[in-house]
Amino acid sequence: MSTLCLISARNLGDAVLHADFLRRLQRAGRADHWIVWTFPQARFLFEGLPDTDIVCSDFPMGATGRAFVKKGGWRSFLTVVRQLRAACIDDAVDLVGDLRERVSLRMLGATRRHSPEWAADHPFRHHIRPWPFRAGRPMTVPASLLNLYDAQLLMLQTLSPGASTELVLPPRAPLRTGQSLSIGLHPSASAPFKLWPVERWSALVTLLCRSFPGSHFTLFGSPAERAGLETLAQALTDLNSPPELFTASLPEFKQRLGEMDLLFGLDSFSVHLAHSMGVPSVVLVGANDPRIFTPPSGTAVTHPGRCPVQPCGGRPSCVGTTHQYSCMVDISSQSAMNAIPLSGAGDAVLSPFPVIAK
Repeated sequence: MSTLCLISARNLGDAVLHADFLRRLQRAGRADHWIVWTFPQARFLFEGLPDTDIVCSDFPMGATGRAFVKKGGWRSFLTVVRQLRAACIDDAVDLVGDLRERVSLRMLGATRRHSPEWAADHPFRHHIRPWPFRAGRPMTVPASLLNLYDAQLLMLQTLSPGASTELVLPPRAPLRTGQSLSIGLHPSASAPFKLWPVERWSALVTLLCRSFPGSHFTLFGSPAERAGLETLAQALTDLNSPPELFTASLPEFKQRLGEMDLLFGLDSFSVHLAHSMGVPSVVLVGANDPRIFTPPSGTAVTHPGRCPVQPCGGRPSCVGTTHQYSCMVDISSQSAMNAIPLSGAGDAVLSPFPVIAK
């Protein structure tokens, strides 16, 4: 019986992509038994997969880096390494290609190690610490394949030639002006340079109410972000009824998000989760290159030009300048409105992840 272990060690957005990747790989029958090594917050994304064991630990990368050292996360990390080495893994797979993932991959003692080898001029290399040596079994990604979703489909074909790249999702009705919709807003982010001003969200809701009268709005966030959601809710003065504030657990977040007709979100976890359930999204992108991270069912909205270092890849040097966070602040509400993927008579169907520059 062959065993394949997938490492998903970074953040929730990456874990959404990795869970979808594993589903497709399982449909192709690449192995008999599956192991996912991930962090505790992402466990729910992999639950329910057939013949799959899920093991969790902290990692020295991504969102759990501080806990790894300060809170003793390294202990759980080494415990899982010993456990997985004893499992006699045939194939170990990493989909990031960072130095830290590659080291973790080597520690498993797998017969075969698979990791992406990004082209030297691929922009995603700015987001990782590349491994200085060639991967054991590299999955080569050319610079012409910018989007991570496309890159992972290439990795899928490399691991299992002939595997289906189709994402199986329930059908959804197209969006048309005049409909009453369930619209989700996810305005929260841990990094300040990703945030969009409250007045922009308020103006967007005003525009949405005019084009989609009677729509219901849900504001998504974590329990710790509830105060900020309440401030935003108070600014939404054009609603006939108060918006729903949803700050439940991550599994409940996923379930509620799947009930939306449309999501407006930042360049973060929620837009990737929405895509995995077939919910179209409008993605507000500032510091990152929208061609890399925007999901296929999302439409990226950005405002290039005023910041001389955009895209900076999340390493802003604009703090204290006249253009501080301008890549986000300058995105207009009308630009976000124009990016809604409408279909039907008289409406244009938007191609995957276009960039709207206003």
